[in-house]
Amino acid sequence: MDTVEICLGGLIFKATPEWMFFPYENFILARRDSQKGILKIALAESQNGRSPSAGELFEAARGFVSRGKLSEPFDVKEPQPGAYLFGAASFKITEKNRDYLTRVLYLSRGKDMVFATYGCPWERREEEPVQQELYQCEKMILSVRFGDPETTRSTK
Repeated sequence: MDTVEICLGGLIFKATPEWMFFPYENFILARRDSQKGILKIALAESQNGRSPSAGELFEAARGFVSRGKLSEPFDVKEPQPGAYLFGAASFKITEKNRDYLTRVLYLSRGKDMVFATYGCPWERREEEPVQQELYQCEKMILSVRFGDPETTRSTK
């Protein structure tokens, strides 16, 4: 699978060429050419200047998804201690009488953190293009490196 390197707003990561990225205020929106779902990526830094624990990172990720009450997470990938922490969880979210699949992906390398959410209509969650997009989103977040926001401008 061919990939390109994307450099936006302090993040450097790899993506396949069919993804388009749109920097917007303090986050990045991304959409693949299949247009089944949308990815939102945001950079964060630990408030206390230290690396977050796996539990702290998961709670921050839940807050990134929603400030309100969330359904129980499913398809959870628990962060494992190591050089970095990566985890993910899915939620069923209802907004304006419509159900959506929302998958949160999060990564910490030291005090630098990135949070991403992928969302699509609930009824499409099992479709092959959605499953491909979810897989590619995970690969993108796992490839994240952190750079200086002033020197990491768009290369795509």
